[in-house]
Amino acid sequence: MERPRNVVEKWFHKYYRVLIVNIGDEKLVSVDVYVNKWPFNIDRKECVDGEKYCLLYKIIDDRDDIARFFGDLSSKIVRVEVTGVKARDRYETVNIRYVIRGELCDKEIEELFYKSWRLVGVGAPSVDELP
Repeated sequence: MERPRNVVEKWFHKYYRVLIVNIGDEKLVSVDVYVNKWPFNIDRKECVDGEKYCLLYKIIDDRDDIARFFGDLSSKIVRVEVTGVKARDRYETVNIRYVIRGELCDKEIEELFYKSWRLVGVGAPSVDELP
């Protein structure tokens, strides 16, 4: 299947990538992460089968929090949304999405990738062969 022209895919690791989707004046930057924990308060959750299986969301839109964590990049970040899953008693963090205003260079995209891992409390996986 051919990728739409408004989508860019960048790989920083064999299994983890960043997707950049241009949506009008904004970009949605989606960073693959996987952490076997959920280190946030839950702002929203969508569940099935009672509460056995849920999608978890944490919204970070406080300007001071964003500035403190992302430094110079904070001027381009409108909002951060962390997504996780709950399966029975297991909680995992699986994705971080950024709403960005303005252009991003490759260095800034790479910075978002590595800061995403720190945001969930771990270092990025060691770099191995790219796909």
